[in-house]
Amino acid sequence: MARIRLKSINLDIKDIFGEDFVEIEEDSISLRSLLQELTRKAGTKLNLIQNLGVIVNEEYTMLLNGQNLRVQTTGLETKLKVKDGDELNIIKINIFFGG
Repeated sequence: MARIRLKSINLDIKDIFGEDFVEIEEDSISLRSLLQELTRKAGTKLNLIQNLGVIVNEEYTMLLNGQNLRVQTTGLETKLKVKDGDELNIIKINIFFGG
């Protein structure tokens, strides 16, 4: 089991998740499973997957131990190696439209 610390520069992690960590039962997990677990824990406060679980929500950037998950992955089935003490930083990207 791995305990991953959750961080953010612009989200209240404890308000969203109730705690600042998530426990993962396996040391290898798909990106989809990780995002589904986080979305389940957050309830209606955060949705990290769009289109019924097909793509990562573009409003967020996620860094696992400083590495951008969107850049490093080949899709939601990408296997992530996680261990106790890893850090996942979730950053909300504010997108403004207008002229």
